[in-house]
Amino acid sequence: RRDGLLCWCHEHQRSDGTLHDHRDRQARTPGPVDRCMLPLIFEITAGPKPRGILMGCWDRIEQAYPGERGTADWESPTAEGIQRVTLHVPERRPVYELLLGALTAIDVWARTRWHFPSLLSPYAHVTYEEEPMGSEVWASTPAMFMRGKADCEDMACDHAADYQLHGVPARAILQLEGKQPTGNLWHVVVQLPDGSIEDPSAVLGMR
Repeated sequence: RRDGLLCWCHEHQRSDGTLHDHRDRQARTPGPVDRCMLPLIFEITAGPKPRGILMGCWDRIEQAYPGERGTADWESPTAEGIQRVTLHVPERRPVYELLLGALTAIDVWARTRWHFPSLLSPYAHVTYEEEPMGSEVWASTPAMFMRGKADCEDMACDHAADYQLHGVPARAILQLEGKQPTGNLWHVVVQLPDGSIEDPSAVLGMR
């Protein structure tokens, strides 16, 4: 079954196929905006570099949408050195795209620091597991390999990071999968420079 990522992203599609957030005008009014926040739990390696990447993205979200972001709650690192960070983010497609870029950058750093097999190799031993609807844990490469299971954004960001380390400027992107009364359903895949798409989740068990 397809991943239900970002099912509350309140965008609608124009007749020409482009996406439009119907709350943009309100959101750019000075001062706080009453907007639903979706908590995203990042699992990153504890340390200044991953933290700096994530907080740099957090600052860019505030610059783009002043007053809309919520809190960033940091937990103590686990014995394995994994730190969970809960970010309360506004439900906007550009925000999620920024965060996908941040997770990919963290994965590039992790793969530079430690050796991990390519996700699609027979040595990776990582399989796809769908998260419950409304639960969003974005796992970095080390956290994903420790667990041995992951969903679409974890896999796509790691796969894009692996490509980048081999000189290919791939990136994790949102792919519209369907619409529901509550909003759009999104899936995360990898886009290569020629525009082609790779879906590691589909290869590793998603139905």
